[in-house]
Amino acid sequence: MKKQKILIENHLIMNGGTENVLLNMVNFLRQRDGGSRYDITVAAIPRNYQDFHTYLPAGVRFVQREKIRKGYKRNTLPWLIDTLICRIYDSAVECWLNLQHFDVTIANNTGGTMKRDARIRAKHKYCWVQRDFREYLPWGSSYAFRTVEEEFRCMKPYEKVVCVSESAKDGIIETMGDPGNLCVKYNPINAYEIRRLAKEPCPAKKAPGKFLIVAMGRLHPEKQFDLLLRLSKSLSVNRELEVWILGEGEEREKLETYIEREGLSFVKLMGFQPNPYSFMRQADLFVSCSSSESYGLSVQESLVLNVPVAAIRCSGIEESLDLRFGALVENDYEKMEAALKKLLDDPAKLKAYRENIEKYFSVADLYENRMESICALWEKEEQNHIKEGKHL
Repeated sequence: MKKQKILIENHLIMNGGTENVLLNMVNFLRQRDGGSRYDITVAAIPRNYQDFHTYLPAGVRFVQREKIRKGYKRNTLPWLIDTLICRIYDSAVECWLNLQHFDVTIANNTGGTMKRDARIRAKHKYCWVQRDFREYLPWGSSYAFRTVEEEFRCMKPYEKVVCVSESAKDGIIETMGDPGNLCVKYNPINAYEIRRLAKEPCPAKKAPGKFLIVAMGRLHPEKQFDLLLRLSKSLSVNRELEVWILGEGEEREKLETYIEREGLSFVKLMGFQPNPYSFMRQADLFVSCSSSESYGLSVQESLVLNVPVAAIRCSGIEESLDLRFGALVENDYEKMEAALKKLLDDPAKLKAYRENIEKYFSVADLYENRMESICALWEKEEQNHIKEGKHL
């Protein structure tokens, strides 16, 4: 049987939750039918040359999508030259990809990723929605599309627009309308690999006798790490506390300034970590202050590691978090402060959460079954073509 050629597009090769989903997909497809089913190409922007050697399995082709912008001031001569080079390079990549005659293309996100993938010819085309459009619009579209309507038109030709939760699906319908091709597939989570990685040596060790809070995500305004820092200052009064924040992003300097100004030496910005799970497994509590999540991948990953959760209530996390495993709190400083203080001062409650996670949180359906459901999107169509004699 001839291998199916599949292209997966993403903005970055490794940065956070969306990229972890990409790697889970790639690893599953690479092993499918002993590696005989798919010829896989990944197109994305690496942070450095080693990214695609480090994170992608052997046998997967990597295409560097566009050159990373050098941070020149907008509309200056260096910026214009760099932009021109980027566009020429990206056009050459696009031409090459179109010569590959892919059977399946997957845009692993909306915005620029979806726009680029829409120009690649393939038999079957799918786009993933990894965000809540109620929070994403209008700022999220502005860098890739001139109008929201333009982004909506870009969605419509895809065979399926795959939303990672019912909440993400509702967000599109409420803000843009129904393109007629929406479906819901929860993100695959390789729980067994997460637990394996969690056992590896960690560069940081939890201090004995201190309560450890771990948070993870892009250092971006919607993740509200500034709120977590304010909460940390309050929680540290008369308590032995450590706070680890895993992730990188544009708000790092702002957060560092606050930490230094307020003397929060117990708060550590750990940056991007290729293996965050060795950090997460040490936590007494995983905290999410995000105002918007389409699914809440890091919350689910913490549950895989038997770590209780305290999260701000937003539609994606509300849909995926069983309240036997943690607390959901309104997006309000005082309510979040009260909820966290109650958890820090009540070891019995945290113990009950851990026992419930161990007893009721099932990892059996998080990976293989979800990936089988995803693959069925195009494999079922391909089988129909074969039965009808339209494809050899």
